Amino acid sequence: MQRKFRLTRSEDFKRVRRFGKSYAHPLVVLIVQSHDTRSTPQGGSVDKGSTTPVLSPSGGARAAPSAFGGSPADQQRVKIGVAAGRTVGTAVYRNRAKRLLREAMRTLIPNIASGFDLILIARPGLAAATLEETRQALLTLLQRAQILTPLNES
Repeated sequence: MQRKFRLTRSEDFKRVRRFGKSYAHPLVVLIVQSHDTRSTPQGGSVDKGSTTPVLSPSGGARAAPSAFGGSPADQQRVKIGVAAGRTVGTAVYRNRAKRLLREAMRTLIPNIASGFDLILIARPGLAAATLEETRQALLTLLQRAQILTPLNES
């Protein structure tokens, strides 16, 4: 999975975990949050076009993008975070589970509707699963969440 599709910031993980909708499968848990339903912790909405002054390394002020991403293209892109807790196993099994999830999602990303943040949480059985089993589990969850566009038959 390309880095531009990854959800990496701790604040983003916390936001999606708190405000997103969860879908469970024996191998993986999917949490989905739409970009349209983003809100601040105080409950107010954020003007996505606003900018905040930030000091640049040279000392001058520059305009920084709003709290929820930069360009409109970034706001419409699907972002995916992958996590595996200690219940999955040792570090070797957790890393294998995360690699499996990333590889299975790589082929499904073009078929996901834009404008969503997703978190995939590995469950203990995932470390022993095959790539095809993982892909089927993700396909089932994405269909249940109704964020999958028609599959490209190529």
